[in-house]
Amino acid sequence: MPVLLAVVGAAPAVGKSTLTRALRDWLRDRGHDVDHVEEDEILTRPAFAPLARELAVRESVALETLVVTVTDVVTAAGDDEQAVLLFDSLFPFVSSLAQWGYGKHRIAGFFDEIVARLGDTRIIVVYLDADIDQALRNAELREPPGWLEWYLDDLAHSSPATGTPRELAVDRLAQDRELTLQLVDERRWILLRVPNCDLLSVDQVFARACDELETVLAQA
Repeated sequence: MPVLLAVVGAAPAVGKSTLTRALRDWLRDRGHDVDHVEEDEILTRPAFAPLARELAVRESVALETLVVTVTDVVTAAGDDEQAVLLFDSLFPFVSSLAQWGYGKHRIAGFFDEIVARLGDTRIIVVYLDADIDQALRNAELREPPGWLEWYLDDLAHSSPATGTPRELAVDRLAQDRELTLQLVDERRWILLRVPNCDLLSVDQVFARACDELETVLAQA
């Protein structure tokens, strides 16, 4: 089975997409057949059509649809152990599932179904950790005017707590972070955590991720 490699971040502007593209080239240079699934391809790639249809109709995705689609995408990659499915900010979908209204127990159930259906697939999560509030400030500087207000409002609407939009967004992202790290650890997936990404350069994040990943891949 291929390796399922997911790059996830604690917040925006920690370099997820930049790192994913760099890892794609780094892995190919080392002889791996890499299928790079970019974040927006969940709406455009034919293999993810079931998700796109449900998102268009109900603005959320049923857990079974998500499990079946991910399973189909992984199994379609065949049995080549040198193949890598590289996901940018999608898998394991904790933030999306929380935003669609699923609670912790149902999200944990999604993880369990993935474990049951993917069998011996090696799942590696590169987690770009950061100070969430500072990462949001970095994102505000990077993104177009009005982006931060839109993002904070979107997250705040999905939070049952009370507070300012920034406080609610930071709280939601912190909860997503805690749950992601907990569930990845409990399922014994390989977690490669890169801390302080809000303070590191792109090159530093890449170097640290490669150091960790090279060791893990050599153990295959």
